[in-house]
Amino acid sequence: MRDYEIASILSLDLDESGLAALTERIASWIAAAGGEVASVDNWGRRKLAYPIKKQQEGHYVFWYASLPPAAPAEIERQMRLNEDVLRFMVVRAELPPPPEEEETQEEQVEGESAEESDVTGEADADSGTDAEELASPELDTPETNADESAPVA
Repeated sequence: MRDYEIASILSLDLDESGLAALTERIASWIAAAGGEVASVDNWGRRKLAYPIKKQQEGHYVFWYASLPPAAPAEIERQMRLNEDVLRFMVVRAELPPPPEEEETQEEQVEGESAEESDVTGEADADSGTDAEELASPELDTPETNADESAPVA
């Protein structure tokens, strides 16, 4: 079994239930070919770079699956026959599917306390100095100018 990424652009002529049915149908094609879906990444509605079948937008969906070597040809054939699939691409992924990042980002936001963000915000407002001034020392002091202009013997 090899890891594959299956990218597809689906027609916007489908309503929400039709879109869900088509994504399930494509997942069933993967299962029928002897593979298993690791994850599905639904990007939603996006603008196309150029018109495809007189449409300016499409619904982007990515599947990450493990398939036998002969299965991608069958999945490509099924996608070519379906009129609601505007474009598709099946590529062999060298890395395993990406982990679900939504859950980890939510946990980090919930884990951050309000006190930590207030402390840093108050320090900048109370001191009256910018972070850039603190980060870079002033180079125009009289001591540095005298050292630079003095000849070295």
